Amino acid sequence: MLLPKLTVLKQTTKTLRDWKGLNCRAAIEEEELADCANISTEELPALTVCNPWALYRSSAQTTNTADIVGLDNNLLEVLPESPCRIIRHSWTDALTEQISEIQLNTGDLFLYAAEFRGGLVLMVKNQTATRLVYYKKDGTVQTSDITTLLSELTGEPQGLYANSRRLFILQNDYIHISYDKDIENWQVYLINNSVSPVCAQMMEMYAGGRFTAGVNYKSNMLMFKQGTMYGIFNKSTPFYIAKIADVGCINPRSIAICRGTLYFLAQEGIMAYTGGLPQLVSGKCPGLADKLKDSAACSDGRYYYIGNYVYDTENQQWSKIRAEQSGVALSSKGWFNGKVYYLRKAGGAYQTYTYQPNQFDSACAPAEWYFQTKQLFAESHKKKLFTRLVLRIEPMQSASLSVSVSSDGGAFSSVYTGTLTQANTVEIPLHIPPCENIQVRVGGSGKVTIPYFKYSYRILS
Repeated sequence: MLLPKLTVLKQTTKTLRDWKGLNCRAAIEEEELADCANISTEELPALTVCNPWALYRSSAQTTNTADIVGLDNNLLEVLPESPCRIIRHSWTDALTEQISEIQLNTGDLFLYAAEFRGGLVLMVKNQTATRLVYYKKDGTVQTSDITTLLSELTGEPQGLYANSRRLFILQNDYIHISYDKDIENWQVYLINNSVSPVCAQMMEMYAGGRFTAGVNYKSNMLMFKQGTMYGIFNKSTPFYIAKIADVGCINPRSIAICRGTLYFLAQEGIMAYTGGLPQLVSGKCPGLADKLKDSAACSDGRYYYIGNYVYDTENQQWSKIRAEQSGVALSSKGWFNGKVYYLRKAGGAYQTYTYQPNQFDSACAPAEWYFQTKQLFAESHKKKLFTRLVLRIEPMQSASLSVSVSSDGGAFSSVYTGTLTQANTVEIPLHIPPCENIQVRVGGSGKVTIPYFKYSYRILS
């Protein structure tokens, strides 16, 4: 008796192992970036699933661009009505927060700020005149007109920085260094016709274009151009400049110091510097240089925030903030007193929000989350029968879950909805009709971990 020949269908299984994309601050492996994407950005999974935004302050109407400036011991909310208002958060001697308001003159445009000898120095421009306004620790105010100093060179200043007993102003490829403990005598370069360590200086570095940024790091001034990093050093002699690395900073607002490490955005991505040569730390997030070239950064002692990306300095892992929650704009931010502050504009009015990570625990109300994969293909171009799609879910609290699937680019249709109890690990098997490719959309509420996402298929002959 002859039996018909049986065709054995090839089966292939593909697994994303140890993916904890829905566990706050958890790991994501580099190879997983090819298959999973955040539903709103099509880049990374939604790693941060909490909703930690809180409205801090609503401000007046203005047609100009507001800003938040984070300094070492101060946070400035700059609201450029006419006249410009600056809301200043600072530490008192008792290390308690003190909020005060600075109102500038009509027509003043705020440029830069720096902390100097226990006080605050603002660089302000009014039409063609530029001045420094020094709010001293003793409550007095000193003003210095630097219009003549800046007019000797072409171009606007690019930054104001403080180091020990000096102020530094960047202008094109020059660095202006103030007289020792003085904000007025910028052009006193000699004493009795001799160079003195206390005198002001003007240093130039023509190679590499104009300076882009500076920072006071470990008691030394570091200066950047687009592709170069310099150190400015001084012991008991006038300052001198030395090249540190052929890595520059393309965004002055990307600079922040976290746990003793300096982070900044270079053409290659986010760099970390502790001495020696800067090291790239954003290799798993390609293309950040273009995405973050205008974004502000800050740190809270563990996390480095830039744009809507977050770098955990303890475990060297990246995640993203849910930027769309509360409609908070992420372009302007600063850190103060354990909180990250963001400024957004809504209908011509400015509002300040605070962001506090890691607030999401079992006692909190379940937060909504979601993610969506890119299209998942098999190796063959023949029709496939996806026999099984499995998600392993580990809920940290009672959680709802919904899974939808799009076959061959069609509309998403629900294949699973349910409620999961806390500490009850489950595997959810799903069966998908024959198709060329699928996309999977998973959403729900409540804190969960997804240890793996696995699908297997059989190729139809």
